[in-house]
Amino acid sequence: MEKQVVFAPKLHTECFYSGNRSYFIDLMSTRLGECCVRMCIGQEGLTGTSYARIILFERDLVHFISALMGVMQAYVEVKSVGRKEG
Repeated sequence: MEKQVVFAPKLHTECFYSGNRSYFIDLMSTRLGECCVRMCIGQEGLTGTSYARIILFERDLVHFISALMGVMQAYVEVKSVGRKEG
């Protein structure tokens, strides 16, 4: 049986909006005191609003940030190459 994580109230929230999408990034803690980050996106469409979310636990944050930095560096390189050629 899968272990269910119970969350305490949010510690901090950042949000931003782009077109028909809403993004929320929450710093939360579990009832056991472990911190985690929850990222949610809500998108309005013809059939209503759809949601997606990811929860990153404290032990995974360093790996996630490293991977995100790698992707962002690749993005910067791709965009700079596109500007030079365009």
